[in-house]
Amino acid sequence: MKELYNSINRVRSEVTKIHKGGDNPFTNKAYATLNDCWDAIGTKLEDNNLCLVQTVDYSKKYPCLLTRLAHIETREYIESEVPLIGAVSMQQLGGAITYARRYSLVTILGLLSADDDGNIANGRVK
Repeated sequence: MKELYNSINRVRSEVTKIHKGGDNPFTNKAYATLNDCWDAIGTKLEDNNLCLVQTVDYSKKYPCLLTRLAHIETREYIESEVPLIGAVSMQQLGGAITYARRYSLVTILGLLSADDDGNIANGRVK
């Protein structure tokens, strides 16, 4: 896993800030959209021989977002799985997938995010 972890560390050092281009009208807060995250991270992954793939697995009790981050040359990888609980309609599922993709992308790389719209949306603000 040495090459994978070295590449992740390089990406972390190169991504200093993710632009917050989204505006949540319910919380009056800016947040980094999925596109903002990809704009900040996408080329950094390529430059460091990393590939990130996100798919939805429907074989479990709940649909789950699967995120795999792999080193292209060594094929070393790490992955995570996030259940998409509560998505009843296709529109809700689409929203849950986008939300989970954004958080999983940032989380699997260990990047810090100032966004806390999940807690704000659920009334858990300090």
